Amino acid sequence: MLVSLYDEIIDSILHIIDRLDLSVEKEKSDDENNDGTATTDPVFGMQPVKPMDFQIFYNLVDFCQDLLPDQSPELFQKWIFRFLYDIIATSTKYPLVSGIYRFATFVMNICLKLDYFKSNRSEAITRDGIEMMEIDINENEQVTAVCSLVRRFAHEVLSRQKQYRDDLLVSCLQFIISLPSECIDYDFADYVPAIQVNFSFFFVNKK
Repeated sequence: MLVSLYDEIIDSILHIIDRLDLSVEKEKSDDENNDGTATTDPVFGMQPVKPMDFQIFYNLVDFCQDLLPDQSPELFQKWIFRFLYDIIATSTKYPLVSGIYRFATFVMNICLKLDYFKSNRSEAITRDGIEMMEIDINENEQVTAVCSLVRRFAHEVLSRQKQYRDDLLVSCLQFIISLPSECIDYDFADYVPAIQVNFSFFFVNKK
């Protein structure tokens, strides 16, 4: 009963997100900004085309972040790939929506809680022979697919965040620092600027 209810909730969340219009448009204003912000911040002067859809979306973000990590997180394991895939697809359509990166961070936090990316799953298989081995292989294949998906998305976020500011930048940085070591490429150079910006935010907020 609990599993069916949980699955229905997650499936409904994904369907709702898919139907929301999170596009933005240039705000109509007679005022001109002369400080250069408009040329450096892609979000500057933008407003939601459908504000109610944005409100629904951020309510879903808050719901998932506040409740799901502590409510039977193991039930989320089978949803990890599809949830991430759908969220990343949404980020391609709406890259300026900070809640998308918060969703990705939420998934990474659950993966961390579940030790999802640990590669020694087969060591725990001690019975049922071939059948259990096949299940383990399928799980490991999915983990590999998720890891590859996360790596590609991380590189996209690292590229995008260079031009972001404020909440959008913070959401991207939170996703980057939430990445498990298994999802970080050996070429660490791309991550250094994001880490430097993150430390800058930390020290500024500590003052």
